[in-house]
Amino acid sequence: MEKIRVGLVGLMQINFTGDKQYIFSRAVRELTDMATENAFELFSYQKLVVTADEATAAKTWLENRNIDFVLILSASFAAGETFSNLAHIKAAIGLWAIPEPSSSGEVPLNSFCSINMQAGILKQYYGEEDIKYKWYFGWTDNYLFRERLLITLSALRAIKNLRGAKIALVGGIAPGFNDLYYDERIAHKYLGVTIERNITFEDVRDLAMSYPDREVAQTREDLLSGISVEEGIQAEALINQSRFLRAYREIAQKNDFKALAISCWPKMQDQFGLVTCAIMGRLNEYGIPSACEGDVPGALSQLFLFCLSGGKTTTLLDLVAFDQKDDSLQLWHCGPGAPGLADECGTCLRQLTHCTSTGSQIKLPSYHDMAFQSGPVTIARFTNDWQEMMIIDGNIKSEEKERFSGSSGWLYKTRIAGNPVSSLDAVNTIFAAGFQHHYPLVYGNWAESCLEASYWLGIKPVNVVPYENWMR
Repeated sequence: MEKIRVGLVGLMQINFTGDKQYIFSRAVRELTDMATENAFELFSYQKLVVTADEATAAKTWLENRNIDFVLILSASFAAGETFSNLAHIKAAIGLWAIPEPSSSGEVPLNSFCSINMQAGILKQYYGEEDIKYKWYFGWTDNYLFRERLLITLSALRAIKNLRGAKIALVGGIAPGFNDLYYDERIAHKYLGVTIERNITFEDVRDLAMSYPDREVAQTREDLLSGISVEEGIQAEALINQSRFLRAYREIAQKNDFKALAISCWPKMQDQFGLVTCAIMGRLNEYGIPSACEGDVPGALSQLFLFCLSGGKTTTLLDLVAFDQKDDSLQLWHCGPGAPGLADECGTCLRQLTHCTSTGSQIKLPSYHDMAFQSGPVTIARFTNDWQEMMIIDGNIKSEEKERFSGSSGWLYKTRIAGNPVSSLDAVNTIFAAGFQHHYPLVYGNWAESCLEASYWLGIKPVNVVPYENWMR
């Protein structure tokens, strides 16, 4: 994953009496430490900028280093024309003010007023250009700087790593799942991603079946690592699943696909008597975000969460129940959860009961039966027109509450777009939005970073629609 490249430039005016050089030197020192702690690259323009021509030189220097984000520090109040020469820099903009060193007498720096004017220039003078920016205040130990900057960097890291990423649709969208359709041209326009949709199930199958048995043995060990296996699953089924796991992984690595949308049925079931769930759980654990049922927007949303979180394992779930008694939502899928996300009871590889077209029931291996571990989680998904993002967060509680077999967990303390909601309001919002039935999830509190990413991307978060007896 590519790191964020952060630029720093300090602005000043000579007639303010505060120690501007100390302000700038301290800023460089503290940001350097922060970059080491938080894995971003820092490029500091070493000379304090006073004139418009100096600002132009600083802009060129920073752009030559391909920065993604620039912090424009007002070491004191800065002239409007000086700032204006930086306003069109090819990077996201942060306006940084520091507190005054004294609180009486002449104003030593007037730094806060400076970023106020700069925000006004961007919003009022250049308003038609929609230049995006964010303000920061204080030294790097101040939450108005540190927390705000870390949220910005996680959001921009996700956006940067989406740009130019390749996503593969393997085998097409699952039959009848029309809510998962998308327009790849619009995805490229807004997110800069490329979608490869010409890989067939047969391509994967032929590669999977080409491996010599001896080469599949290690993959079988990986497939079964750290989990229990239900009695009755035949050795041949495990070997074939191992073959497909290796094939999907090889296709992703050789083609530099950052995520996969896999049509997990019906051909796998018809031709091999298998389900793909456990394979997808392992792919997600390997850092190849993989979505069920050919869900390209889901796979792309998983990749977004993977990048946003710095590489945490993602998964894709359905919403299958809600409980008004304790305001919880049950998230579930057949069994593609990554074993590393299971609670202390662990993961068991089981056989899934499957109904055939004739109505008979058969057992198909294998899926991950597991309850998700307790902890904060974030759900985020781009809508199929790429104009909105559903952002849900809350806490999964591993408990003795009934659940469906498969990969599942109950979500509590739910919020949508940062706003607390009841389970009924959450359900109403989902239906009012016509939201797709797949929910990409990652562990951790990333809702604020998702909201920030929606700002930089210029798309809207889906807002809460409270329940009423009438539909709106």
